Amino acid sequence: MTVQNQCSSLFWLQHQKVDSYARCLSLLQRELPSPRQISYMSKSFGNFVDPMLEAKSLTVDGVRYFLLRQGVPQSDNNYASSLVRQVLNDELANCIGNLLSRSTAADINPSQRYPAFDKALFDDQFLARVVRWNVVSLVDVVTYSSSLEAIMTVMRGANSFFQKHEPWKNTRDEKTTLHVTYQALRLCGILLQPIIPDHAERLLDRLGIPLEDRCFNKCPRILGHFFERLQM
Repeated sequence: MTVQNQCSSLFWLQHQKVDSYARCLSLLQRELPSPRQISYMSKSFGNFVDPMLEAKSLTVDGVRYFLLRQGVPQSDNNYASSLVRQVLNDELANCIGNLLSRSTAADINPSQRYPAFDKALFDDQFLARVVRWNVVSLVDVVTYSSSLEAIMTVMRGANSFFQKHEPWKNTRDEKTTLHVTYQALRLCGILLQPIIPDHAERLLDRLGIPLEDRCFNKCPRILGHFFERLQM
């Protein structure tokens, strides 16, 4: 082995060690189990999870969401209560719940009305068509994890859109910003009903969506006002 090759090999080994340490630190930071703590569930070992206790602690909606969000049929999947809480906090509480709370606050929307928007600035129907088509096509081939990722991609985009346009400062485009945000929340709330029915119901109730307008074929709507008043 030449000196150059030997140095390259040593560098590669050191790099692998650093990479391993970094991954372990990342797991510790997120309070997730290390690889050696992970093992297959087994009745004989007694390391199985009681679904009733998990549902009581994390809610039925939460457990169902996590299993469909993380579970893929082609490989084994990890389960830990701490991991479930992290996913639920990141996606349902922060990404969806926080946006709903911020955008419907009285200081942002004093009239508590579902505002109209400038048709020249945004193709409202385009968002509805794309989100609905993506999610339904993925569910049809039983890739629930991918369909939920498509929904969360829209919600992350809605959060960025809301933050970028700052409706608490920019009153000129405030109605359009709120309308687009509510539209994203409404679409995702409708599509999430089979997965998290209780949470989706509360979201749609807050937006004032009538029961008859919560089915898949109601995702696209006519332009203009949707529902006149938000529900407190």
